[in-house]
Amino acid sequence: MAASPSVVGALATTLASLSADFDADELAYLALTGAAGHPVRDRLAWRLQQELGGAYVVARGWRRADIAVVAGETPVLQVEARAVHAGDLLSPTARTGHLAELVANGLKMSALAPEASACLLALVTHVDGTVPDHLREHVVKHAPGITAALDREGSGEAVAARARKVWDAEIARLGWPSARFTLGGGSMWGLGVELDAYLVGPLPPGEA
Repeated sequence: MAASPSVVGALATTLASLSADFDADELAYLALTGAAGHPVRDRLAWRLQQELGGAYVVARGWRRADIAVVAGETPVLQVEARAVHAGDLLSPTARTGHLAELVANGLKMSALAPEASACLLALVTHVDGTVPDHLREHVVKHAPGITAALDREGSGEAVAARARKVWDAEIARLGWPSARFTLGGGSMWGLGVELDAYLVGPLPPGEA
């Protein structure tokens, strides 16, 4: 049973307002000291459960899906997510690999529950600022990539602009409905953080 427009709409609405569910600078801290994917997916699932109420169960790690919305025992919507850093998207090889893996995981997810609608969620972390030397080795987990991208492009804004341009084009080439939401992460240690959340889907029947 495919998801109703109201369920898909609730997913998009929840994602659009998700940054307000984190404390000030919390998302910046989480993204810098680890990967943003897990805390964003966890908070999204919880907020979606609140939004949908008792008519549905929102499950995490449901079979192959990172998030699934289930009515009774029947899945109606599945979401497969992947988190990357903006600097990764500046390399054509890395960019193509990230997108191919996200789509492949989405296909596997949908094959296990073809009756459900399927969406992909790509989370791109943008960092503006120079990582302090004393935080580069053990604190900011992607410091080498952040620093390398900044050195090549000259500023965090330039990295973000180029990453958005090329990733927007990659997503568009899929030919599926898509929307980009920007989550403000705040700042930590002088580093500003934003996350772009690309929601792709529902994928057309037969494509997923």
